[in-house]
Amino acid sequence: MPARANVIREVLARMERMGPDVLSLAGGMPGAHAYPHRFEAHLHQAFAGAAAPGAVMGYGDPRGHAPLRRAVADLAASWGMEMAQRELLITTGGQQGLYLAARTLLKAGDTVVVPKPTYPGALQMFQLCGLTLQEAQTDEQGLLVDDALEQLLARGARCIYLIPDFDNPTGATLPEPRRQRLLALAARFDAWVIEDLAYRELRYDGIAPDLLSAACRGQEAQRVVTVASFSKSVMPSLRTGWVSAAPALIERMTQHLQALQLTGSPPLQAALTAFLQDGYAEHLATVRAGYRQRRDALADALRRHFPQARLQLPQGGFFVRQDLTPGVDESAVFEYALEAERVACIPGAGFSASGTPGGFLRLCFSTLDEPNLAEAVHRLARAHDRVGGQALQQPTAVPA
Repeated sequence: MPARANVIREVLARMERMGPDVLSLAGGMPGAHAYPHRFEAHLHQAFAGAAAPGAVMGYGDPRGHAPLRRAVADLAASWGMEMAQRELLITTGGQQGLYLAARTLLKAGDTVVVPKPTYPGALQMFQLCGLTLQEAQTDEQGLLVDDALEQLLARGARCIYLIPDFDNPTGATLPEPRRQRLLALAARFDAWVIEDLAYRELRYDGIAPDLLSAACRGQEAQRVVTVASFSKSVMPSLRTGWVSAAPALIERMTQHLQALQLTGSPPLQAALTAFLQDGYAEHLATVRAGYRQRRDALADALRRHFPQARLQLPQGGFFVRQDLTPGVDESAVFEYALEAERVACIPGAGFSASGTPGGFLRLCFSTLDEPNLAEAVHRLARAHDRVGGQALQQPTAVPA
């Protein structure tokens, strides 16, 4: 199967060509209001080298700036995840962490189990690495850890990838019992688990379940690789994330990273370290409150304009899955909404390894303010009604 295109990147490119008046529910990125303007002072201090002139001007440690690794270990400990620095590698964003994990754990031809639906960037990366994708079913709570998943592992799948907290695109959070059974299955079939924590810090309601890497013990602990990023909680342009795994795996990932880029950016990593120590907690409190308001504004608009549709309110993250009326073509709704109503979203097929329609649209609430969220949903509902009305007018095929 040829490697898939990244549907989100394609939609964003179309929007750019169309001009600035398109209301976007498409991209999964922080809103412009959420960027930490205080970060500039930390960056200036890093370049100035107040503690040691020129200390961050060289290549730096390929494992990452040592103070940043200590700060990340402290952050992970606040999530219930204890790790030594030899179990941690700083990466150029979460995507690089996923790539390093795939290259280290797996070989071309191996099978990775992915939820249907899931993050397109992971699907694209796994396919470009020559891996075979097998889809596992999901429900409103995320990945179904059931007999079908067990059968995939029994047939030789080597790895399971998932976003357990505030899934992209559904917003679901995997409940504790499923996490425990998933770990048990991974241990039983000697399979790896890659947990992607891109949105872990962006919780607005409820109590956080244990991380897969924190919940497991003994041999099971060696089966989990954790990938995280500061792209969503701080800003994408940092291109800074991290991966945690057993020390032997981190050593191999470090070798892969050195072959790719030698090292990350010491000044950016030094500035992020300072920000984590002074300003990050306040920043998170502010952005969480703002995103909660935007999530609720989107939900209110969806309840008004799609009263018959199921709405699952996510406890965090950036995304709401909006199911469409059965029989309504999600691709047609997407196209009409973008071209005629000037509102962008992502159709469900973009989140499937097989490219099959999912009967839903992914809506991102992070980048628009409350009035524009309401207007975007109003336009989207017009597109849905127009496409749905046209579908009802089509003659029904009679079986031969």
